[in-house]
Amino acid sequence: MAVSTALDIIKRALAKARVLGTGDILNDEDAQLSLDTLNLMLESWSIDHLFVYVEELQSYNIAGGVPQYTIGPGGDFNVARPNELTSCYAVVNGVSYPVEILRNGQQYDSIQLKQLGQPWPQAIWYEKTYPMGTLHVWPMGNCSLNLRFTTALQQFATLTTQIALPSGYKEAIVNALAVKLAEDFNTELPATVIQSASNAIARLKRLNKQTQTRGLEVSAVSRRYGYGGYNILSDNY
Repeated sequence: MAVSTALDIIKRALAKARVLGTGDILNDEDAQLSLDTLNLMLESWSIDHLFVYVEELQSYNIAGGVPQYTIGPGGDFNVARPNELTSCYAVVNGVSYPVEILRNGQQYDSIQLKQLGQPWPQAIWYEKTYPMGTLHVWPMGNCSLNLRFTTALQQFATLTTQIALPSGYKEAIVNALAVKLAEDFNTELPATVIQSASNAIARLKRLNKQTQTRGLEVSAVSRRYGYGGYNILSDNY
């Protein structure tokens, strides 16, 4: 991984955008504007999972009788607020059990007996509340819950903040930032820079692309968890 500072990336991008020439000095106002643009771009990239290069795996103990938990800084699960859950499993007595990730609130709403308790959950829904997310588990269980998730890309707090970037990321960030800064400073950008940015971004997305397991449709979840057919738990249809 290459360690880079925001200032290093910004100077390279400004040179590509024909804002800074050889020997030019970057003034404080332009440096701060460029830093803001850089962080806005990284924030925008964070909502596209194909830009995200880190998946975290965290383990939390959950208690029976608790159907939901907050996740984020200061929450029940004190960690960076996830962008997306990618997988989940529960561990009971050293044995791992897969937990299905529900993809929307409709799937969770279709579960009739939400207060049901079992040794471990079978399904989980990540409600993207803010500033902390909310995890709804079903059934309620007493186990270790292991969550794999993506979070926002790290941003640069200051011009001298250092961030270690995987191979290919610095090139993509520099070229994409050059495109953004050319707009900010109203300069004409060489076509080669635009093409380089497009190519570098495409390479990152190919690198980060993974086969996604699709969540069940609402009707399938309804049938599995007690709706649209005979429900042994409630003894009705």
